[in-house]
Amino acid sequence: MRSSFYFLPFTQKCFETPDGTPLPVDFFDTKSWSDLNISPVARYLEEDGMEGERREEREDAQVAEDRVGGLGPAMGEGMTLGDSEAGVEERDGEVPFPEQSGQGRKSVEISRKSLDMSRKEGKDTVEEGKKDDAQIAEYLQRTLRRVETFHAELSSLYDPALAHLYPPLCILTSQRTPTVRGVITPSYSAIPDNPYDQLLFAAGDGIVLFDSAKELPGGEDRWMKHLTAVEESVHGHVSLLGDLDAVRRCLVRLYG
Repeated sequence: MRSSFYFLPFTQKCFETPDGTPLPVDFFDTKSWSDLNISPVARYLEEDGMEGERREEREDAQVAEDRVGGLGPAMGEGMTLGDSEAGVEERDGEVPFPEQSGQGRKSVEISRKSLDMSRKEGKDTVEEGKKDDAQIAEYLQRTLRRVETFHAELSSLYDPALAHLYPPLCILTSQRTPTVRGVITPSYSAIPDNPYDQLLFAAGDGIVLFDSAKELPGGEDRWMKHLTAVEESVHGHVSLLGDLDAVRRCLVRLYG
């Protein structure tokens, strides 16, 4: 599973207004992903909660596409073929077909068949979209629950009775690289279409914030009491272990 899911903030901090007012978001609720367009593929997942509005928007867009592809909403409606093989009868307010022996009738039949095929393909596309949505929703729901379970177990599986058996810990991190901590947006309603071009930064290694990296699950009563040191590197996230001097300092802290 992608590590980006494990880095989702439990603090609900990410979005802020220009004046610094936090806009908390529960990233472990699939409805947030859908309502706020956290991921484009999750935008249409919560039709039931939105009274079908998003599904209807998609279907309306498909119908509009069908009409363009099918040469109009009902090619031939308002146009009546005459009884004569050689011509077409014109009625008030109706547009006649070209009086070309038999060709007008054939053109209408071809257009109607094209429209019928286009409408069928449109319905098939919408039905396929519903199946895709169901798969995406199931995957997202399952993944978010796994992440919650993983983080909970990091703390809950700590056994105080075995504390004397746990090894000393040392954290290698960095605060030399500006790291994204959030996004500026005017309001909740602006989040779905936010271009993510106004970012907020804090100290970190380029991926993980320093304040986050130096904390361990469970607080002071669990893993934190086994933490012997936090060593800082001048390297960024990807190359942290390439900083051999910082790695050496960690080993000295752990083993003297």
